[in-house]
Amino acid sequence: MPYNLMVAGDGNVMRVGMQASLRVIILKKVSWW
Repeated sequence: MPYNLMVAGDGNVMRVGMQASLRVIILKKVSWW
Protein backbone atom coordinates (compact mmCIF):
# COMPACT_ATOMS: atom_id res chain seq x y z
CA MET A 1 0.00 0.00 0.00
CA PRO A 2 1.44 3.41 -0.98
CA TYR A 3 0.68 4.79 2.48
CA ASN A 4 3.45 7.38 2.22
CA LEU A 5 2.02 8.67 -1.06
CA MET A 6 -1.40 8.96 0.56
CA VAL A 7 0.05 10.94 3.48
CA ALA A 8 1.97 13.19 1.05
CA GLY A 9 -1.22 13.77 -0.93
CA ASP A 10 -3.12 14.71 2.22
CA GLY A 11 -0.27 17.07 3.16
CA ASN A 12 -0.45 18.74 -0.25
CA VAL A 13 -4.22 19.13 0.10
CA MET A 14 -3.75 20.66 3.55
CA ARG A 15 -1.14 23.08 2.20
CA VAL A 16 -3.38 24.12 -0.69
CA GLY A 17 -6.30 24.51 1.69
CA MET A 18 -4.27 26.66 4.07
CA GLN A 19 -2.99 28.82 1.21
CA ALA A 20 -6.54 29.25 -0.10
CA SER A 21 -7.82 30.20 3.37
CA LEU A 22 -4.98 32.70 3.80
CA ARG A 23 -5.82 34.23 0.44
CA VAL A 24 -9.47 34.54 1.44
CA ILE A 25 -8.48 36.18 4.74
CA ILE A 26 -6.17 38.60 2.93
CA LEU A 27 -8.90 39.44 0.41
CA LYS A 28 -11.35 40.05 3.26
CA LYS A 29 -8.86 42.33 5.03
CA VAL A 30 -8.26 44.23 1.79
CA SER A 31 -12.01 44.52 1.16
CA TRP A 32 -12.43 46.09 4.61
CA TRP A 33 -10.28 49.05 3.52
